[in-house]
Amino acid sequence: MNESNSLLTQAKAGNIQAIETLINKTLEPKGISVKASLSTECLILVAESKHAPTQSLIVDFVKKGLLKVKPKNITKVIIRGRLSNQTINLWQDSFNLIETLQSPPTPSSIEPTVDLHPNPNTSKKTTKTRPTYTRSTTQRKTQTKKVADFTIAEVLEAVVDFLQTQNGERIIIVLATFLATSFFWNVVSPNSNQGSSQVATSGQGVSLPSIPLVNPKYTIKGSLTLVDSDIEGSDEYCYGGGGYSDIEANMSVTIRDGQGNILATGNTGSGQKESLVQCVFSFEIPDIPKSDFYAIEVGRRGELNYSFEELNAKEWTVGLSIGL
Repeated sequence: MNESNSLLTQAKAGNIQAIETLINKTLEPKGISVKASLSTECLILVAESKHAPTQSLIVDFVKKGLLKVKPKNITKVIIRGRLSNQTINLWQDSFNLIETLQSPPTPSSIEPTVDLHPNPNTSKKTTKTRPTYTRSTTQRKTQTKKVADFTIAEVLEAVVDFLQTQNGERIIIVLATFLATSFFWNVVSPNSNQGSSQVATSGQGVSLPSIPLVNPKYTIKGSLTLVDSDIEGSDEYCYGGGGYSDIEANMSVTIRDGQGNILATGNTGSGQKESLVQCVFSFEIPDIPKSDFYAIEVGRRGELNYSFEELNAKEWTVGLSIGL
């Protein structure tokens, strides 16, 4: 018995080294090497090449070869393609060998021409003939039933195989980043009202965790109301008179922290007369960083002090009054 017949006999008996050797005899001259391993009647083939291995051509070649060999104790085949000396899979394909063997291809005397590294720049077209598979309606229904009856172990195996691919690794990184960020802002630093985005709601009404901003900023809105019988100006541009002549449009607004450091500055708008004795000056100061305490000063009329919790309870809106 020569070496080829011996390898073929061993391959039919389910010897993975013999299967690996037979496949490499054809593929190695084309710059592709295959490594084989077995896991619970599942044959795993890893095809490596300096250039990206062509998925459809390699899968067709392997499937056709295994149909002829019909190895024992192998029910499923997983094929992965990757670059040489790399661990990330470029693609993955699989098929059930038993179901394939039960539906043999139509005999053909024409062998398909397989170019495992097609050149996209060549204008020559290669005519290929592929084996034709015929299945009855009963066989299709049987296969559908088997897919529905997948065990939990088979589903988990498929999920693990997918997570080992390049796309699977990207999904793991995105999920890990999302969970770590949500945990930090919702557990480690929960007091972030304005600094976080609103909770999103899916179309089914399920609340999704919010993704807060990395550096939360706050906006303080407020007003200073002058109450005096000597208010001057018009309804759209009022200001103080006499002892309140410093109460006018564009007064400076300064926000400080508990140590007196300036956090943000701004100005009031023009005075709006709300009654004969009331003139209101509104202001809005954005981009204020988080602090335990805040001091708000409008013009030269002193300052008001608030804690972070107090401003949060007030929804970051304050009102000051001066005069009668």
